[in-house]
Amino acid sequence: MSPRRYRMSQRAASTEDTRRRIVEATFALHAEKGVAATTFRDISERADVGIGTIYQHFPSYEHVIEACGKHAFAVMRPPHEDIFEGTTGLEQRVRLLVRELFALYQRFPVFGRIRDERHQFEAIERAMTSEEQNRRTLIAAAFRGARASERSRSLAFALLDMDVYQSLRHCGIEHDAAVDEITNVLLARVRSKRRAT
Repeated sequence: MSPRRYRMSQRAASTEDTRRRIVEATFALHAEKGVAATTFRDISERADVGIGTIYQHFPSYEHVIEACGKHAFAVMRPPHEDIFEGTTGLEQRVRLLVRELFALYQRFPVFGRIRDERHQFEAIERAMTSEEQNRRTLIAAAFRGARASERSRSLAFALLDMDVYQSLRHCGIEHDAAVDEITNVLLARVRSKRRAT
C-alpha cells in the first residue's frame, strides 16, 4: 500500500511540474510575442511537451491564458491596500502609491503590451478589470480623509496608468523624477480642492 501511495504522489508531482512548465512557457512567449501571436505549437516547443499534453491540462487557449495570468500576477506582485499600513498622512500615502505602481511598471514593461490585447481575450479582460479595480481601491485608500472629489480620483487613476509612466520615461524623465512629478501633481490637485471647500 505504501509503494502505491508513493507512485501516486510522484504522478501528482509530475503532473504539477508539467502544468507549471506549460504556464511558465506561455508567460515567456506572451512577453516575447504577445498573446494573440502565441500558438499551442509555440507553447509545446517551449515547454517540451506534446500539444495533446497541453490540452489535457487546459481545454482551450482561454484556459491557458487564465492560468498564465494568475502566474503573472503572482510574479508581478501588484501592490495592495496593506502597503499603507503604518503610514501617517496624505503625502506619505500618495507618494507610496505612485512609487509602488511605477515600480511595478518598471519591473514589467510587457504588462502594457499584454493589456493592449484585452479585448481579444476574455481572460485578459477579466485580469485587466481586476487590476483597474485594485488601482481604484489603492487610490481611495491613499486619498483617505482628504475629501478628494470623484474627478480627483479619476485624474489619479489616469495619471497612475502604465501608459503615462511609459510616456514620461520615453520623454527622458527618469524613474524617480517621474514618481516625484506625478506625486506633486496629485497632491496639488487634492490640496487645491481641499482649500476650495
